[in-house]
Amino acid sequence: MGGATSEGGNVYAWCRQVLRLGRDEEIEAALAALPPDGHGLTVLPHLAGERSPGWRGGRRGAISGLRLDTSGIEIVRAALEAVALRLAAVYGLLVPCASSGTTIVASGGAIGHSRVWTQIIADALGHPVTWSAEPEATSRGAALLALEALAS
Repeated sequence: MGGATSEGGNVYAWCRQVLRLGRDEEIEAALAALPPDGHGLTVLPHLAGERSPGWRGGRRGAISGLRLDTSGIEIVRAALEAVALRLAAVYGLLVPCASSGTTIVASGGAIGHSRVWTQIIADALGHPVTWSAEPEATSRGAALLALEALAS
């Protein structure tokens, strides 16, 4: 049971490369200064297709609502919010199967460098998010599920 997305780090890396926004600290400060959904943009973050929950590899990304004064940081904020909403959609499908008091753990290089993005995700999920520095988080999670199943 689970849900995979490929939007997260890929979308953030694409934004950094294409928009040429500067150093991590500058991006983080600028993202923090923007209010949630204050950009007027809608982003479909399917730059590498859609994985969960629809599994449509041919999907493509889109940005709607661009204006002459739209800034690169507004595009990044909208993209990160879109990824968070995709994660919330997957979470909504998984939460009925989870036990109460479940901890939400996030991992990956992009989210690990952005407390703002971690908060965006927590807001979208409606629950706190704990960050993990585990380099092989997916493998570790699969191993923990296997151990739990063996103990039953």
